[in-house]
Amino acid sequence: MPFIFKGAPKNYTGYALGDEGVTEDEFRELLLETNADGESRFFGFAMVDLFSTEQVIADHPEIPPIFVKKTLCAEDLQGDLLNTLSEQQKKNLFPCDENVFCYHAENYLATSDTLLYYAKKGITFKLKYFVQYTRRKPFHKFIRSMVADRVQAVRDKDASLSNLAKFLQNSCVGNFAVNRSRFTDTKIVAADGLYRALRNPLLKQMETLKSDGHRVDPLHEVSFKKKRIIEDLAIHIQIFVYQNSKLLFFKFLDVLRKYMREGSYRFCYCDTDSFLLALTRPTLEEHVRDELRQEWDNIIVKKWFATDEPESQKEPGLLKIEEQITRGWFIALSPKCYIMSECYTSDFEKKLLDPANRAHIYKLLDEYNNTIASEGGGGGNDQNTVAKKRSAKGVAHMIKLK
Repeated sequence: MPFIFKGAPKNYTGYALGDEGVTEDEFRELLLETNADGESRFFGFAMVDLFSTEQVIADHPEIPPIFVKKTLCAEDLQGDLLNTLSEQQKKNLFPCDENVFCYHAENYLATSDTLLYYAKKGITFKLKYFVQYTRRKPFHKFIRSMVADRVQAVRDKDASLSNLAKFLQNSCVGNFAVNRSRFTDTKIVAADGLYRALRNPLLKQMETLKSDGHRVDPLHEVSFKKKRIIEDLAIHIQIFVYQNSKLLFFKFLDVLRKYMREGSYRFCYCDTDSFLLALTRPTLEEHVRDELRQEWDNIIVKKWFATDEPESQKEPGLLKIEEQITRGWFIALSPKCYIMSECYTSDFEKKLLDPANRAHIYKLLDEYNNTIASEGGGGGNDQNTVAKKRSAKGVAHMIKLK
């Protein structure tokens, strides 16, 4: 049952709770009241403006706690890109809509779980309207069935069944977010049908069919926009799933801030279900603060990380290491478009890192640069040549949300 709070704009429809609706203070009280599982009494969506206090900003200097899509302009550029891009490139790239981390947001559609997280963190909000539902788990049996199929497929070494169960498990959520306005009616027409197609105001695209570069006369492929679009998708479920996946990452970042030694890791990349951490030591466990080691082993590991058992590996919501490199590079052009590669130490670098050669390091650098120069690679006395050819030391972990 949706509700509307007192003072909402008239164009927002809904059922008023009482004669005068719900005040913002009453909504805040409803939001902050939780059950034994830490779930808010309020379950649904709220349209709010979010404001981070000075303390919240100080506690999150590198990664702001709000994830939202914003329209970026060339004036928003900072760092290397500001000086790297030409004026023409800036005109071509901006303005554009991008998902960004920020400290404040207007007209933010927040799930009840996300808003409760922000409120407990100290982020203030101004309520515009909200929609409340009854908390249920309609897909629980279906998800458990798919997880069981995936586990059995792993035991049977049946990759086809495992992929099928995974696709079925994920497809329902993706289908809820389909943009039906992009759908078209496509037909193959001959010359007599082409004239009618050209006169149709819904015509979107036309292409002459070809085979081996030659036209297949008189056939043409024409695409028409939909005359009527029916929006009957359960998009509210899709919003909950994707926003709560981000909420899991924010909560895990809070875990890292609390349990990891300061300066021992860096958050480098994330998308819907994975993120990359750069570490100064081979494993996360080696970065845990000594005074919190017991709590990490007894509570955090069991709550957040999958074990090697198939049931745990396929359990939704648990984290596992998807890939790691101890020395190499990572390039991400955009979400889901990245590559990481291991780089192995060359014989020269082994000599360079050997403590026994520390007194002769400049002599080794000169010899290496002279070798590069003789091979046509430049060099001379430019000691940056070596630095450019070396990869960053440390460990990078690509962690996946199951």
